[in-house]
Amino acid sequence: MNRGEAEKCMELGKKHLRAGNYRQAVKWFDKSIRLFPLPGAEALRGRSEESAKQQEAPSPSASSRAAPATPSSSNASSTVSQPEDTRPYTEDQVRIVRKIKMCKTHYDVLGVAKNADENEVKKAYRKLALKLHPDKNSAPGAEDAFKAVGKAFTILSDDQKRADYDRFGDNAPGENNSRQRSRQQHHGGFHDEDISPEDIFNMFFGGGMPRQRQRQRQAQPRQQADQTPRTPMQQLLQFLPLILVLCLSLFSFPGNQTAPFSLNPTQEMPVQRTTRMRNVVNGIPYYVARDFERKYTNDWRDLMRVEQMVESWHVQKLREGCEGERLKQKRRINKARNHKNVNEREAAVKKALSVALPTCDELNRLQE
Repeated sequence: MNRGEAEKCMELGKKHLRAGNYRQAVKWFDKSIRLFPLPGAEALRGRSEESAKQQEAPSPSASSRAAPATPSSSNASSTVSQPEDTRPYTEDQVRIVRKIKMCKTHYDVLGVAKNADENEVKKAYRKLALKLHPDKNSAPGAEDAFKAVGKAFTILSDDQKRADYDRFGDNAPGENNSRQRSRQQHHGGFHDEDISPEDIFNMFFGGGMPRQRQRQRQAQPRQQADQTPRTPMQQLLQFLPLILVLCLSLFSFPGNQTAPFSLNPTQEMPVQRTTRMRNVVNGIPYYVARDFERKYTNDWRDLMRVEQMVESWHVQKLREGCEGERLKQKRRINKARNHKNVNEREAAVKKALSVALPTCDELNRLQE
């Protein structure tokens, strides 16, 4: 019971962290840790505390903020006070950025075939997003490559957009309008979608990636100039969530070849079992090899570890499915808001909000 409550508190903490309410985030992470020691809670709590201290640091004097500037001096100032990223990067990071930039199609970007199914698209996105996120990859052009991967995923994971792309390519209906809006707003840069690449990343990885660079891009030059150098410990704390995400991607996502079970029946694992150990949600089906009982049921601790992993994989699978349902619902809402008639718009938004989210409902029931 405590674990379920701890997960709820942790999710609330993540929401406040993404919203920039760092003190509230610390409060909820503290409560989560008191209830149950969930993996990653301490790291998220440390990042929230660090961000709260930065947010509460004294700001520059009012006189410096009020200093007038001509357009030419303003441009020069912004150029000078926005230093280039001087973090080191590897040859492999440069290589993957170049590879993405050379791709001609969204399929090439993700490295999937034209008949790739939804799971293959998700798997390819997850792998590339971890390697290209600007907080991990500081090679020149990494941010644009990360956006290209997010763009490819939004197209290929949506049946209608994918069908339009297959027929018309980059000239698909709706793409020209969004590209035109992008040129007006960003002078030819990567055009923004209703859901940003950062939002997509957070949907996959639970908001575990630091948003430091995003806050820096939105900050004024005077704020950048006033930032004090980070200590090695602060830098380590910043990247702890990323290390956690990498570990989870290696050990907690379905597809790990060393796992002694599968959530779906396979030739190697055809025997169905259900979780029944204490401190594990009971009734989750999973599949094992024929010699499973001989290897894992002699010691109850071995079986406990397996069933805890089954529960973790099942919850992760539900979370991914739930985020997918919410993503589709958000698209429906955004589409509904395009109606010019007020009554039609309100009716369409109401209909979009009423669409069932069965995977989210199952996840909520599991965490109660």
